[in-house]
Amino acid sequence: MSFKHEVIDVMTRVQWDTELDAEPISEETLDGEFCLTHFDRKYVDRIVPFFKVACKYNLVEEQCLDFPHQEKYLLMYRIDVSLKLCARDLELQEKLEAEKFESSPGWITGTIKRRRVNSGNEVGVSTEKVNPLILDNTKRPSSVWINFSGSRKKLLVVKSPVTDDEQQPTTILEWSETFFVDRGSSYDSLSVPLTCVFWLKFDSTDHGEMHVIKHMTNLFVEQSNCDVQFCFKGSRIKVGGHASILAARSPVFAAMFQHDMQEKKTGKVVIKDIKPNIFNDLLHYIYSGRTSAPLNQKTAQLMFMAADKYNIDDLKEYCVTFLLSEMETTDALGLLIWAHLNSIEKIKEASIKFIAAHARIIFRTSEWKEACNAHPNLCLLITQRM
Repeated sequence: MSFKHEVIDVMTRVQWDTELDAEPISEETLDGEFCLTHFDRKYVDRIVPFFKVACKYNLVEEQCLDFPHQEKYLLMYRIDVSLKLCARDLELQEKLEAEKFESSPGWITGTIKRRRVNSGNEVGVSTEKVNPLILDNTKRPSSVWINFSGSRKKLLVVKSPVTDDEQQPTTILEWSETFFVDRGSSYDSLSVPLTCVFWLKFDSTDHGEMHVIKHMTNLFVEQSNCDVQFCFKGSRIKVGGHASILAARSPVFAAMFQHDMQEKKTGKVVIKDIKPNIFNDLLHYIYSGRTSAPLNQKTAQLMFMAADKYNIDDLKEYCVTFLLSEMETTDALGLLIWAHLNSIEKIKEASIKFIAAHARIIFRTSEWKEACNAHPNLCLLITQRM
C-alpha cells in the first residue's frame, strides 16, 4: 500500500490512495502500514514505531435522509476503519527469530546473541533484559481525524491500549470508527477509487515545556504587566500585550515597537481592519501556540488574513491545515474562490483537485453555476484537471 505524508507543525496529513471492489462478494479488507518522522533517534536503535491501518467494507442499503418519509434507499459502502500505533522491539524480534531457528531441524546448538544497532551503525552484543515498549507521550497522537473521499470528517474513537501476541508488534494505541460512503451509480469499472486522509495531531511538548506555555498563556489571559494596549475602531474593547513578546513572534510588531515609532512612545495601537475577537485569538496564539476558541471555516479564513498581515507563518499554516482538513463538497467552491482572491496557492491547488475529484456531485449545484458565471477561468482550470 502506498502512503504519502506531510508534516505541518504538530499536525500530520497522511494520504492513502487505494481502491474498493465495485461489487464486493462479502466483507473485504484493505490494510497497510506507514511510519512517520516524529520519533527521536533514541528510538531508532531498538524500538521502531509505526502505524497499521485496517479497513473492512461491504455494500449496504441505507435510507436516504433527504427523503425521510419515502422508502428511498441508497447503495452505500459501510466502512469500518481502525488505526493502530504499534512498535517493534528489534532485539526481542531477533531473539524470537533465533529461538525459532534453533528449534528447527539441523540447528547446531550454541549461544544466542542478540544484535543491537546504535545510532553510529555499530553492531554489538546485548545481554540486557528486554523491557516493555515505551513511547513518550509526544510521540503518540493526541487526536486523530479521518476523511474518506470527501465524506464528512469524523474523530476516531480512542480505545484502550491492547497488546498483541508476543511474536507480533505491540499495539500501544488504537482508534476506530464506522461510517458510510455513497457508492454512486456512475461506476462501470470493477473497482472504485478511494482516497483516505488521516490527520494526526501530536502534542510536541513535555511537562517542563507545558508549564512554560501555561505561564506564558496566563500572562496574556490575566492581562498582567502589559506595556501596550490595543483598541479597535468603533469599539470600546481593549486588549493588552507585551511588546517584547509580540516583537519576538512577529516582525511587523517588532518594527511597530521600535524606539522612534508612535506606538512605542504612546503604548497604544489602534486596530482598524481586524475584528476584536479575531485579534484577541491572534494574540492568544502568539502566547500559547493555539487559539482560545475552536476554529470554523469563517474564523479560520479571518485568522489567516490577520496572521498574514502580521507575518506569523506558523499560524497561517495552522489555518491552512484546518481548512484543508475540513473541506467538503458543500464548501469547496467557496474555499477555492476565497483562496484565489487572496492568492493562497496551497489551498487553491488543493481545492481544484478536490472539486475535480467530486465533480459528479458539485457540478449539479447552483453554486457551480454561479461560479461559472463569476469565475469562468477558475471553472476552466477545474474541468482541465478531470
